[in-house]
Amino acid sequence: MFDNNNDSKQSPSKLIWRIINGIGCLFFLFAAFVNLNDHDWYLWVTIYMCTSIFLAIELFNYRSLSIVIIYMNAFVFCILLAFGCHFLFKYQYENNTNNMKNHFLHHEEGRELSGLALASGWLFLILLNRLIHFNYRLSFVIVSCGLFLTLVPVGMWSVCFVSDDWRQRFPQCHTMIASEHNSHFHPTL
Repeated sequence: MFDNNNDSKQSPSKLIWRIINGIGCLFFLFAAFVNLNDHDWYLWVTIYMCTSIFLAIELFNYRSLSIVIIYMNAFVFCILLAFGCHFLFKYQYENNTNNMKNHFLHHEEGRELSGLALASGWLFLILLNRLIHFNYRLSFVIVSCGLFLTLVPVGMWSVCFVSDDWRQRFPQCHTMIASEHNSHFHPTL
């Protein structure tokens, strides 16, 4: 079921790659949960859950699935994300030409664009890793890109949970944690 033929001799870069994929998987699961309070939650939860599933497949090194199915799904998903990025970028550019001093994370479309770019970046890295079968000459580049795609968004989100003062300073935090009266989603624990 899992590709365990070389787990005892797993290289440090491959171990780091799997850890980074695990953190990315948890990040996208959390992103899907946070987007449950959005008005178009069905779109973003689907995008983030699919990305999380691809990261989980990479995390567990699940090779018994038909590789063609994985490649085709990831490729189609990547194309759709790139298409969405194009339209969101075009929308951001057209609506912010007269007011370029605004940070793109102040607007929901800018945050959506960054989420799509993150998901596409992860899927591209997964496809690249699968296609080159973790070539050890390129593993440093892949692991470095994966580390960047993990640490930047996790760092940007973590400042939102430090304090209310920090939440007001950073634009990505303003609507990330919705108050109960602004949200149609009320989790019950």
